[in-house]
Amino acid sequence: MTSSTTSTTGPAPIYPPIISNITPVTSLCNTTGGVAITVIGQYFGSSSSAIDMRIVGVRCSSINIIVPQFIFVCISPPGTGLHNSITHFRIGGLSPSSSSSPFNISSFSLSHYPPIISAVSNGTTTAGGLITIFGYNFGQRDTSIDSIFIGSLRCLSPQLANHRSVVCTLPPALPDDSVIMKVNITVDCQDNSGDVDDVIFTYATIVLVAVSFGDPKLD
Repeated sequence: MTSSTTSTTGPAPIYPPIISNITPVTSLCNTTGGVAITVIGQYFGSSSSAIDMRIVGVRCSSINIIVPQFIFVCISPPGTGLHNSITHFRIGGLSPSSSSSPFNISSFSLSHYPPIISAVSNGTTTAGGLITIFGYNFGQRDTSIDSIFIGSLRCLSPQLANHRSVVCTLPPALPDDSVIMKVNITVDCQDNSGDVDDVIFTYATIVLVAVSFGDPKLD
């Protein structure tokens, strides 16, 4: 067998693919993805466009056929959480032969690092005020954010800017809340409890300023 550059076109496979091995079978990465996954087997064809492998429903990218019919490499997509599996594998529309494949595709597991908070924007006392939380491994979908807490206050309506920042709406401080509060985030059942240093949010204090309008005049 000789190596080959990737082709996006080629004859459609006529036999169901057989998977002999996938490496790495387990791995850990950032929520941006980017793990190079090597798939070894038979009847993979010679067209990268015919290969459709998805991890938790998201298609792997940058498919590169190393040896036509036998080996290809793809890059894991962005994701969140632990123990992500291959949920879809097709070559030219054909599924792997479970009776012929020596590798059990369900043994593949891709996990992601938990979120890390590095900083938070300045405090606010305004109900409905927005704050921005900065860090790593927040994911790329708003629905991946399970919760954000500022002390005991739940920050509402989180919206991701990217994997490294999220904006949420802060309720007003409650009387029994500390002025200085720890920030916590949970992404797809993983929280930032492993942070080296706690990130603290401080409510801005309301300062009442006396304004003099001069002595009242009596008629």
